[in-house]
Parts: sequence; structure tokens; C-alpha cells
Amino acid sequence: MRTWSGLSSVLLFFVACGTPKMIPVGTLVDAPCSQSSVVLDGLNNSSVYFGLSTVGDDVFFAWRQNGAPPSKIDRVHRNGSRRTTLYTSPDDQLIHSLTASGNDLYFLQAIGNAPATVGLFRIAASGGAPTQIGSTEWTGAKLVAVVSGRAYLRVTQDQGAQYERVDFARETSTIFAKIAGVGTPIEDQIVGGELYFAAAPAGGSLNLYHVSTSAAEATPVSLGTVGGQDCLAAGGTFVTPSKLVCGLGDIEAFDHHGVMPQTLLEKNLLHLRSVVATDGENLYVAERGDGRNDVGLSRIDTSASDLNPVGCVRRLLSQYDDGLHPDPNRVQVTLSATEIFWFEQRIDGRNMSVSLRRAPK
Repeated sequence: MRTWSGLSSVLLFFVACGTPKMIPVGTLVDAPCSQSSVVLDGLNNSSVYFGLSTVGDDVFFAWRQNGAPPSKIDRVHRNGSRRTTLYTSPDDQLIHSLTASGNDLYFLQAIGNAPATVGLFRIAASGGAPTQIGSTEWTGAKLVAVVSGRAYLRVTQDQGAQYERVDFARETSTIFAKIAGVGTPIEDQIVGGELYFAAAPAGGSLNLYHVSTSAAEATPVSLGTVGGQDCLAAGGTFVTPSKLVCGLGDIEAFDHHGVMPQTLLEKNLLHLRSVVATDGENLYVAERGDGRNDVGLSRIDTSASDLNPVGCVRRLLSQYDDGLHPDPNRVQVTLSATEIFWFEQRIDGRNMSVSLRRAPK
């Protein structure tokens, strides 16, 4: 049974027709923390962890001891057993990105002694030696996603950026979008054959853009500020099959044109939540933690159903999409068919460590 304590106020939810739904606000007792389980505990707080992914019952992540090369890709069973290092990069060759698709892992790795120049590699989740896909090399690249036999990369340049797709069958790279004068793209994601990203020119406002991933050197279309800077900049932007979602505290949803606003969560200063992951139309929202105390991780869908407790977290670790620079609006959370996994920092007195945890999704 779910028991609520604390405030007697309410959160106000709106469904698409505008009918309010009242959800009590408080601290959920027992259920959230008891649902969370440890996968790995006591990891080195000085190391860099990134690329959290799942294949079947196994969890994968890349890491660097104390932030220095080489990079390693580790595999561990969801229950914390059988941790093994799947791959160690050559001494000075950093791994910049890691993601899973099907039964394989894909990553960018530095070529030779030039840390910013990378190639695209694939390694089986079951193990073995990695192989490079094609011969194309990029400078300033990030692996955005791998979808249906293609990899999608963002390549940052002096005067802008471009997005490329790599066809695995042909081992060829094609530019499908070019960007200039709008700022450096962030929070790029692919949903339903469309690429979405946010960008702001120097001194300008953050805007959301989209473009088809099947285009040829197209100019992305601006969707504007989509809910204003408090929505776009504060908590990051996430895309579901039918919605654009953003916000910190106030979490709002829009259709894919950036209109038809819908409030999913109203701000409650004692429970300041932001979206940390999506799974279809399900959104996973977490409170901002300090590492010392447990805070709530919950699930809500884009039709503004009840806020369902999932587990407890401390301070979620930021993503390192390129293995080098943290993204303040993205944290290390990933989902399997049945569970949600996350990296968190735990502070106990003067001791700081990193923990990999899971809960039923």
C-alpha cells in the first residue's frame, strides 16, 4: 500500500482536453527505496563513467580510471555478477561515445595519437575484438544514435556543425543536415526518423530544431523556443513518439510542432523534478539529489496519468556523451525491457563513491 506523508497540498495535472486531475503531494514512504537494487557499489568517484547501455540481461558502460586513458568497456549481469572488461582501448586512444543496438555495441575511438580524430567501431555484446566500420574519420564527432543498421553522428565544425548517417551495409557516410549561425547543437536525439536538437546563437535564445534523418544536406527547421527558456534550458528537452517534453519543476508537453501545450507536472519547490529518461510515452522524472539523501524517481506518461514511484536515487551522474565533457541536462539512465538502470553518486560523511543501481520500470 502506498502511504503519503508531509504536505497536504496537491499537484495539478492536465489531460489533453484540459480537465484537471488532482494528485496528492508528499513523501512516498517505503515503496520507492525498497524497489531499488544495487548492481555495483563502491565504484571510484574519481573515475569517469559513460555510455550506460543494456543488451538482454547484461549492462554495459565505458569508463576511465581517474579520468585518464585508456578507456574500458565493462559488462556486468543485471544482478551485479560476472563483471568483466570487454575491451580496453590502446593507451592513448580514448573512447568518446558508447551505445547499444541489437546484440552489438557501437563507439567512437580516437585514431592514432590525435584524440579529437575518431573512427566508428562495433563490438559484439558477447565479446571479441572490435572492428572499424568503414574508413571515414571525423574530428569533433559525437555518436547520437544507432537505428536500423545506421549510425547517426554530429560533427562540430568551426562555423557550425553537420549531421551524418553511416550505412553499415555500404560502410559509407552521408551528410543529411548542415547547421550554421544557430550555435552549437545540444541534446540531439532521433525519434521516428526525425532528428531533434536545441541550439542558441551567441547572445541569443535557445531554440529547438528538427530535420528528417533521410534528408540530404538539409537545413533544420526551427520550432522556436517551445515553452520559453525556463522549459527548454532548465531541465533539458526530451522527445517521445508523440510529444516534445521539457522543464524543471514545471514539466510541459507539446506536439511535435511545438504547439498544443499540456502541463504534466506543476512546480513544487520541495519536489523539484526533471525528466531523466523516456520509454515510448512513459517519462521518468527524478528529484535533484545532493548525494547524501534519497530522493524520488517516478514514472508518468504523456497523457498525464498518476505519478508512479519507481525507486530512490541520490545524485544522478551527468552524461559524458563524448567521454570528455559532462552535459548538465542529461544524466546516466538507461532502460531494458523490464528495468531502469542508473549511475549515482553517494556521499556518506566524507566518503564519496559511485553506485550502479536498478529498479523495475
